[in-house]
Amino acid sequence: MSGQLRIIRPGPCSLVQDLGRPGSAHLGVARSGAADTLSLRAGNRLVGNEDNAAAIEMTLAGLHASFDTDSTVCLSGAGGDALLLDAHAKAMRRVKLLEPTRIGAGESLRIGPLKGGARGYLCIAGGVCTATELGSRSTHAASGIGGLGGRALDAGDCLPIGTDAARPARRIAPQARERLLAMPLCRELRITPGPHAELFDQHAMQTLVSAAFRVSRAADRVGVRLEQTKIPTLDPGAIDSEPMLCGAIQVTPDGTPIILMPDGPTTGGYPVIGVVIGADLPALGQLRPGDEIRFSPVDLETALEALRSQLQELDTLCPPDGPDRP
Repeated sequence: MSGQLRIIRPGPCSLVQDLGRPGSAHLGVARSGAADTLSLRAGNRLVGNEDNAAAIEMTLAGLHASFDTDSTVCLSGAGGDALLLDAHAKAMRRVKLLEPTRIGAGESLRIGPLKGGARGYLCIAGGVCTATELGSRSTHAASGIGGLGGRALDAGDCLPIGTDAARPARRIAPQARERLLAMPLCRELRITPGPHAELFDQHAMQTLVSAAFRVSRAADRVGVRLEQTKIPTLDPGAIDSEPMLCGAIQVTPDGTPIILMPDGPTTGGYPVIGVVIGADLPALGQLRPGDEIRFSPVDLETALEALRSQLQELDTLCPPDGPDRP
């Protein structure tokens, strides 16, 4: 069975996203998917979905949406003031992050500007059921695929939503909730060495791991351009085009670092000085313009262990098939 969610007010960049489409880079199509996969997984688990169920990713501001069927929703990631409204647009109650909430047919959810991070997720029991393209429902605007026509949601859009989740919704302990909210908000990103270290001298490498950088206004799902500190290259010319991945830190000829995001190009010609580790990609996805960040070097073994530990902690705090809680 399925129902519909109607967008009343979309926010500046509301997109359908799941965990992305791996294996499509050879076609020139980015993986896409949620910028903060940790928050998407947690929200989906609390409404009884599989981790990969599609949700609505909101950037910097929330949205206002109505439901034509009874449903259960959960907000995760960065949150704004969220109100559940009745069919007459009268406020009924507030909706908290990481707390599953029942919504009746004809009711709506209004979410204000996001606080504490850049991206929030509206997870719905049964998921957002738009068409699958290249194995994913994720929106990739450059390719025009996923979501609704490969574009951001607009007022009046109607999204098919499921009404049957894989498992019943459940709640988690307050301590677990607080820890989950804090996990993707680190402002020190761990990095492994990039493949073009020979293009950077010792001073440049030391600058990377000792200086502070500020997120510029040029920050979106393609890349996060940093300012405040420049990283000089020994050879400012472009390299031959090479495969790229989310988290790669490219350095432009003028020394500006750009961190690639889920919709970033699959190939690139700027040297890569470092790569943000997988465990810190959710934190990267929550960066807002004006945030100050630092980089901390780690080796590959440490990076892999950090990702394993993070997923184990998620399973402990919010088990994928845990028992219901009242």
